[in-house]
Amino acid sequence: MESITLLVTELLVEIEAQREDRKVNDIYLFFNAPLSNTGYAPKVQKLLPLDTQWQHKLVTEHWPGRSLPELINGQRRCLISLIHEYLFVSLFKACIASLA
Repeated sequence: MESITLLVTELLVEIEAQREDRKVNDIYLFFNAPLSNTGYAPKVQKLLPLDTQWQHKLVTEHWPGRSLPELINGQRRCLISLIHEYLFVSLFKACIASLA
């Protein structure tokens, strides 16, 4: 697991560098996912930019609790942290699936 974490961290650093240099806008993840008991199937997942339909759905969705969550470091910083976590988990899951 540690080697996968290191790989994912390196990938995230490279993605960030490419995006800062404006060399890359869209990020797609291609990987193999195991099928039930035999073989594997190629998969593709669009990581960035975030899906606009999904974003719109989140904005229009009713919050299930009685009070909204409090953001300690502000909205922008929280959003950036959540996107980084989403990218890390997506890349980590793809690596695990490819190894299975």
